[in-house]
Amino acid sequence: MGIGPIALTTYVRLASKGLLRRGQSVLELGAQVLFVEKCPHLVNHTCEAFHVPWPALMPKSSRDLMHWLGFEYWSIDLDGTYGALRDDLNEVVEFDRTFDLVTNHGTSEHVFNQAAVFETMHRAADPDGGLMLHCVPHRGYPTHSFYLYQPEFFDDLANANGYDKVGIWTTTDDHVKAALVDWKRGIRDERSGNILIVALLRRTTTKEFVAPMQGLYRGLRK
Repeated sequence: MGIGPIALTTYVRLASKGLLRRGQSVLELGAQVLFVEKCPHLVNHTCEAFHVPWPALMPKSSRDLMHWLGFEYWSIDLDGTYGALRDDLNEVVEFDRTFDLVTNHGTSEHVFNQAAVFETMHRAADPDGGLMLHCVPHRGYPTHSFYLYQPEFFDDLANANGYDKVGIWTTTDDHVKAALVDWKRGIRDERSGNILIVALLRRTTTKEFVAPMQGLYRGLRK
């Protein structure tokens, strides 16, 4: 699992809007490798956005990058890579605290128990505005994962749980460029190749996690 231009572009966007700041807390699902060899300018842009100097050594992991940017960082990964907490996301992971940002950079599609992983994110996000960032496969990715996602899934997930929909986008899996295209219900991304969904949701209430019903059928079933 890894992060690259799409994640960095999103972090810069959050910083510009005042939604992500140094000193905040981040929980990441999956211990992420940093893929920025072809786009070091994005690391520089990210450092500028968070007012830190260019690192003497290029970070190799998301943990290294987030520490450099000034965040309190935690991660969950069954293999414990990069000091991650050894928890199985097939079960709801409990914390005695919440986080300002919870990320899912290509992790949930590898977890069989989808309900557990999305409830873990819900519980971990601060109910007073904690952000949940998803970057997951939509189309393509042969042999990659258990699941591909529809943008409607994140729309219905947000509706069921009262999340603010900061943004839902589609993008190509490109480790050089990261062009986010706004998604609207009923509009299909016609680009070919591997297509990702990026969804940024914000928790706003203390209510317990609610499993969504697909919006296409809401109100039609008896």
